[in-house]
Amino acid sequence: MRRVWRVLAVGSALTLALTLAPAHAASSRWSGYAIPGGKRADAGFVGAYLTGKAVTYRVDPAAKKRSARYKPARAVSGPPNTARAAWVLSKYGAVRIADQAAAVDVVTHALLGGQSLGSKRTKKRLAATGRAKQIRALAKTMLADSKLYAGPYRMELKTKPATVGGTMRLHVIVRAASGKPAPKLAITAVGAGTAARAVTDSKGSVRFGFDAVEPGYVRVRVKAAGVPSHRVTMREPKTKGATRLAVAGKKRALKATVRLATQVVPRTAVVAAAAAEVGKPVRTKFTLSNSADSAARLATLRLFGPYSQAVTPDCTATPFAQATATVTANGTYSTPDFSVKRAGWYYWGSTIAGSGLNTPTSTCGGSGAVRTRATLSTDVQPNGRLKFSVAKTAPGYQQTATIRIYGPYKKKANIGCGQARLKKTQKVLIKGNGKYRTPKVTLSAEGAKVWYAWRVTLPKDPLTIELTSKCKAPGSMLKVKKN
Repeated sequence: MRRVWRVLAVGSALTLALTLAPAHAASSRWSGYAIPGGKRADAGFVGAYLTGKAVTYRVDPAAKKRSARYKPARAVSGPPNTARAAWVLSKYGAVRIADQAAAVDVVTHALLGGQSLGSKRTKKRLAATGRAKQIRALAKTMLADSKLYAGPYRMELKTKPATVGGTMRLHVIVRAASGKPAPKLAITAVGAGTAARAVTDSKGSVRFGFDAVEPGYVRVRVKAAGVPSHRVTMREPKTKGATRLAVAGKKRALKATVRLATQVVPRTAVVAAAAAEVGKPVRTKFTLSNSADSAARLATLRLFGPYSQAVTPDCTATPFAQATATVTANGTYSTPDFSVKRAGWYYWGSTIAGSGLNTPTSTCGGSGAVRTRATLSTDVQPNGRLKFSVAKTAPGYQQTATIRIYGPYKKKANIGCGQARLKKTQKVLIKGNGKYRTPKVTLSAEGAKVWYAWRVTLPKDPLTIELTSKCKAPGSMLKVKKN
């Protein structure tokens, strides 16, 4: 039993040079098989014709008349079958192999002429060649592949920038209309004083590299040659009712221009944040330097914290809050305002997106304290003991409060808490928020009655602001009567 090989030869460069026949040129048999004649256009021969210098195929098998005179060729597009026929004619039609030319003939009829591969007429024509099995196998392959590889083709360009001394990358991918990659296409990339050539692989792709010499853009022209056409080049007969002719071997080129970038590496830094206060806007400044241009970029500012003590900044942690701003040229920028409700140590992270000529850049730092302002309430007892409450100190607060007693004053209105009237000083250890009291103190009355006033000072710590209660604050004054 003889094995049937489905081997299809594709058109060479010489095929691409075929030109269209003048309108008066006659068609002659070029490659295929003679079969019995008849009145139809598909009688007498299965295969390709030579019309002038162009390889052609008869499109309309049931046409009744034949014409040796044709109108100038024109490209025709239409439904998917038109693109499929164009692909078959482009890829296989201009090769002088009898079986292959016969297969293109019947495929053209199936896709454009309304005469399927399984029709009685086609079976009869192929049987007359003595090579029906081989030709049918090739035709089935062409029909199946045309669904996958018909055009229009598209060329995708992907670029990757580089910094000076590196390599700019260009990735070219060519695909058919179905998305199927197109292998074995010649790709040329010209730019940066270099002309590079390569052939697409099985994934329809090819990669090029260009030296990154100095910051800026390099324009690269890309060309994919020998791409199968998605339009059928058709010659209409001048004689009414005669068959049309489809021209084989038509190729096209895909062209595109792309810019490759050599980038610089900008620098950014966060200025050490000044101490801020809970409940007030928290902000700082950050700088951008060494940018290549003034392209607008997105800056993402992240605030991390709170921490009970200063820590080494780690911007991989989950931020407490973040916001964005737009930066352009080199300079100093302010961060957006953040609202912080808890005292603690915070630090900043800044990430600035890349642009055409600038790589992304980021930094982590700018630690600063957000401090809280404590509150005090006082309640002087008749026995000279001061009870007071402390609230809103930072976690871990532990300081020694100073309590000052001023007096005596003859009248309440005369209370001034001046240094000259400082009567006594007391100390109380404060360990965070809570209620506290001073020891009792004996106060003398000089006259029928006198007044004394208490003031409490809470010392600062890294996260708590120093606080001194107001003179004559509610609950801070005591009237002492003479016994």
